[in-house]
Amino acid sequence: MSNQITTTRSPAAIAHQRESQRRHGALKRAAVQALRLEGCWVWPQNTGSVETKEGRWVRMGVAGIVDIIGSIPVPCPVPDGQASAGHLACRRCAGTGHVARALAVEVKTGTGELNADQESFLAEARRRGWWIWLCRDIDG
Repeated sequence: MSNQITTTRSPAAIAHQRESQRRHGALKRAAVQALRLEGCWVWPQNTGSVETKEGRWVRMGVAGIVDIIGSIPVPCPVPDGQASAGHLACRRCAGTGHVARALAVEVKTGTGELNADQESFLAEARRRGWWIWLCRDIDG
């Protein structure tokens, strides 16, 4: 049994898909870097599938999950005068003056659109108070 995958796609279609994946990866890396420079704690949420030695495909990750996940610092909602001894003793911000807000970033290149699973994930994240951002390349 051969380990090669047979495909009916043309070489041009395969090349187009690889270029699209390369652009998406580059945009995702740039977005992570920019968010980290702004003080966000973020990481790429990689998903996909792999073929086992037995020829079975195994999916990794959650359907619809965003490309980048993490948190963004926002000012502590407790006014300075209400926290005993200022923010040093604040239970919400532990003295930092800011709290974290969950952040979900979906990266799209070209004219890429959200699929149904992505729409569902983003709606649930938004319902739970996450900040939702769509990162699109300027060439799209």
